[in-house]
Amino acid sequence: MATPTASVSPSPDAQVVQYRHLIDVDVNSINFAVYRLPCNSRQTCTAQLKQVETATEALLSDLTNAVVPPGVGPTVEPLKSAAQQFEEQVDDDLVAVQQPNSNYTAASPTVGDLFLATATFDCWPSKPVNYGGEGGYSCS
Repeated sequence: MATPTASVSPSPDAQVVQYRHLIDVDVNSINFAVYRLPCNSRQTCTAQLKQVETATEALLSDLTNAVVPPGVGPTVEPLKSAAQQFEEQVDDDLVAVQQPNSNYTAASPTVGDLFLATATFDCWPSKPVNYGGEGGYSCS
């Protein structure tokens, strides 16, 4: 029987860990706010969408203003783009919800592209696997 050998895995750069944590806190806030939807009244729906909007604006602010460490690779711009597109959906839903005769219960921004971009960001240089399955994703 062969003796297992130990292998050393590189430690992530402290700046990368800190930056990923900053972004993940923002995305977790979006996740929490999104999964509080659907809403049961126009007023509740508007308030919940505003929470999603606030969390998304925090993410975009951090993606724009925080110093990006070189260890995150080419994943920040696609994440920023996905966040901007998601923010546009939220803004459109907010406008629709506030219209007197609108179907406010249909307001539900699609978060899949943002979460996939986040998974890609978190896994870099690996890729996310089992994305969309139960329990989230893992990195290959």
